[in-house]
Amino acid sequence: MTLLERMMEPCVRLYREEEPDGLGGRVGAWREGEGFDAALIKPRDSIRVEGQKQEAAERWTLAAPAGVSLAFHEAFRRRSDGRVFRVTVATRDAPVPDGSLLRLALGACEGWALP
Repeated sequence: MTLLERMMEPCVRLYREEEPDGLGGRVGAWREGEGFDAALIKPRDSIRVEGQKQEAAERWTLAAPAGVSLAFHEAFRRRSDGRVFRVTVATRDAPVPDGSLLRLALGACEGWALP
């Protein structure tokens, strides 16, 4: 078992669903989906600028078993502490070479607050 495999923690996908609000509009709610294991490695914080607002962004490297596919902007929650993350580099965008002994899907994510 590799160090990355030992670092893996249970996580769960989050899906946004819209429901009628009873007044003719719609309201969004977040629902949990299927679970998966992932190792989250925090290499650095960076500064991001959105519009005229500057803020620190937590950037994480994401490693999951090879069969786990996470898409850009997909949200998930780490079960151990309830932190929510948003995928910024899809796991299919950084495939592991065929000869590698590590059967992992690699990507990136950032700490995120559900809207």
